[in-house]
Amino acid sequence: MLLHSLQNRFVVPNIASQATCLQTNLSCRHIKHPSKARAARQIACAALTTDAPSSTSSAQDASRGIRSANDHLRHRSQKLAGKTVVISGGSQGVGRATAELFAKNGYNLVIAARNPDKLSEAQAQLERCCAPGRACLGIATDITDASAVEGLVADVTEQCESVDILINCAGVCLNGSLADTSMHDYREQMNVNFFGAVAMTKGFQSALLATAKRGNVQPVVVNVNSFGGRIPLRNMSAYSASKFALAGFTDSIRPELADMGIHVAQVHPGVVKSNFMERAGFRGAEGDKQRAQMQSMLESSPAGLVQSPEEVAEQVYKAAVRRRDEVFVGPAYNAVNALFKTFNVNPFSMARP
Repeated sequence: MLLHSLQNRFVVPNIASQATCLQTNLSCRHIKHPSKARAARQIACAALTTDAPSSTSSAQDASRGIRSANDHLRHRSQKLAGKTVVISGGSQGVGRATAELFAKNGYNLVIAARNPDKLSEAQAQLERCCAPGRACLGIATDITDASAVEGLVADVTEQCESVDILINCAGVCLNGSLADTSMHDYREQMNVNFFGAVAMTKGFQSALLATAKRGNVQPVVVNVNSFGGRIPLRNMSAYSASKFALAGFTDSIRPELADMGIHVAQVHPGVVKSNFMERAGFRGAEGDKQRAQMQSMLESSPAGLVQSPEEVAEQVYKAAVRRRDEVFVGPAYNAVNALFKTFNVNPFSMARP
């Protein structure tokens, strides 16, 4: 009886997660069999709205039904033709602004994000930006889950003729002193900001290599990093560590993938005026100070220090199409980077009262 209870405890929530992803993925266009798509949607709704299955076997039956419904999504009349860009964190902020810019320039979009509701809403808006004959696919994905990334790669390679650009834009921010930052916080920052980008890059390497071998265009990986990936930030050790790791990873794979015909770039935004404050973490007294200072900065928007998602997106786009190696967004952050590299002076780490 105890084993039965434990099995239901873990199997049933997983069904809900699968069903949520399925509902989001059903919004993709070009379904070959509409009747099967409708059946798939019914399975997803049933899994989300009915009571928990009374037995593990029925839970597994429901799970198999969802997997079967997902399989129907792969039977499209034809693959999406034209250039395709894949963007993690594409449902909001810089990722969404970047997706919109690529859509307006004739790319197919694949946006990946964890939140199905925001993903669905972003996809609907971005589809209106797509050029004729182009499409936006929204695929619910947790980039910290290896199996989810594998599923994303499988879906994209099956639905798109090529993968031309990969933009790793998903990220989270954390503020707090060393004492107030837990080991869980450190791991979470590394999982999203570093390991997530690594998993996406490794996952799509084969697809990018296939594009390179066709020889029509050089594929690109763009890692959207942070000025905190080159300049250490006070009371943000977990965040800075994850971003420094991403910078090192990017610099290391650039010559390696260049030999395979794949360009690797990274873009370092400054403080971005978006909804990131809703997602940022703040720990302890120092975190509270950081929150107040950041909120004040966002409200006053000092010239050169606060950037819009659209400003950052423009630099991400240029880094991709012009094959730039590294870009700091805005002259202020370029100057601080030069100051730190040349004289080891870091205004972001100076003592405060």
